[in-house]
Amino acid sequence: MPLVADAVVRLSSALSAEPADGPGKPDVVMAATDDGTPHGRAQPLAGFYRTAGLKNAVEDLAARGALINGSVRSLLASLDVQLVTVPAAATADVDTWDDAAALGIAAGHQDDDQGRRSRS
Repeated sequence: MPLVADAVVRLSSALSAEPADGPGKPDVVMAATDDGTPHGRAQPLAGFYRTAGLKNAVEDLAARGALINGSVRSLLASLDVQLVTVPAAATADVDTWDDAAALGIAAGHQDDDQGRRSRS
């Protein structure tokens, strides 16, 4: 996510707007892009996670035997997640040189075989 800086600024602002302590604080402040759905598309890699909530979620999954090979979705299911809308480009990832070019990022020096793979 080479353009994630804008998302980080927005997530930091959301954290700053929260009260310092007390109930009702989310476990996660996570970026979401507006894809037309009521809550947008959550981007788990772009977020701030409170250690205590994450530890509790891990312990819960482990106690149920669901931690190993479990999904991120199952880990997040028990957490209070506050979504913060960010521009789609802020969470766009780069898997190939073509992805980089689509985001306006110069490839620099590249090997002919590198980065020209198909997405799976």
